[in-house]
Amino acid sequence: MNGSANGKGTIYYKNGSILYEGDFVGGKYDGKGKENYENGTYYIGQFLGGFRHGKGTIYYKNGSILYEGDFANDVFEGNGKLIHENDNYYIGQFSKGLAHGKGTVYCKNGSILYEGDFGNDKFEGNGKEIYDNGNYYIGQFWNGYKHGKGIEYNKNGSILYKGDFVHDHLKSNCLIF
Repeated sequence: MNGSANGKGTIYYKNGSILYEGDFVGGKYDGKGKENYENGTYYIGQFLGGFRHGKGTIYYKNGSILYEGDFANDVFEGNGKLIHENDNYYIGQFSKGLAHGKGTVYCKNGSILYEGDFGNDKFEGNGKEIYDNGNYYIGQFWNGYKHGKGIEYNKNGSILYKGDFVHDHLKSNCLIF
């Protein structure tokens, strides 16, 4: 319409493979569609004004899910699930493409590695980190480190350390049980 793509359509790469198929408004991706990337990953979901916007899913080239959730202006924004290639995954809030807000990191077997606050893709604020041996830490985090007030417990729930932590290390004035 008026020289711009409107309605349903398809855009192709020079080699003939499909770059995008779906809805257009004013020559831009707008509505539902599928966008294929040169590295083999692809996105299926909502678009607005040429950007991934709304609900959608990014898939690895083997068809497994990389991310599913909310998008705004082409980045993860809102709530979603991000699955890493090692199959560990994060479920929680995103801002500007990064884990930010409340969330949980899981092992591929479903056990929890960390739950709590995130800031710019790092543990930030209050949270609980669970170690491979079953021991765990509950307390404050900063920039991905145990930093501030916190308590380390053994897997049975008995206190191991209680006090102030600085960059993952106990300060010398902490109580050790």
